Amino acid sequence: MADKTESPVTAGQEEEPLKRVNLYIATSVKGPGRRKGSCGYVLECPDRPPSAKNPMAEIMYIGETTAHGSLLSALREALGHVRSRCILTVYTDSPYIAAALSEYLPEWEKRDFMTKKEKPVADRENWKETAVLLNAAGCPVSVRLKEEHEWRNWLSWELEKRTSEGVKCDKD
Repeated sequence: MADKTESPVTAGQEEEPLKRVNLYIATSVKGPGRRKGSCGYVLECPDRPPSAKNPMAEIMYIGETTAHGSLLSALREALGHVRSRCILTVYTDSPYIAAALSEYLPEWEKRDFMTKKEKPVADRENWKETAVLLNAAGCPVSVRLKEEHEWRNWLSWELEKRTSEGVKCDKD
């Protein structure tokens, strides 16, 4: 006989449906290797009306980094603003970030962020922090890889602008 557990919802009450949250992450860093660049995100709740906090966007010049490290920085920064349980959809152009979120992360957590070859996962500490943020928010995550969205052009333009400003400052 199956074990029945009590629902946290009292009789006559229904659970409130989870809100949807879309997270768009992007970077100006392209290709393998380390380069100077920027990362950014747009965090929006499509079921809520626009306001000063919806959508929330940030573009950050982060200096020399990898494309993966840059996207991970944007992801972590945005997740720090998710304050309640939600259904999270992450939009990215990175197959690595998409696979990490949808496949690798649970395995990395089980192995204390070590690869199958028992080497530390690249950006190990940042992935640990990302996992903590995702687990704390209790968000089911889905990933949209290379899918067109309304923020793509804006993010690209803002990233290039911030990167050129940052590189100029680095030279001063």
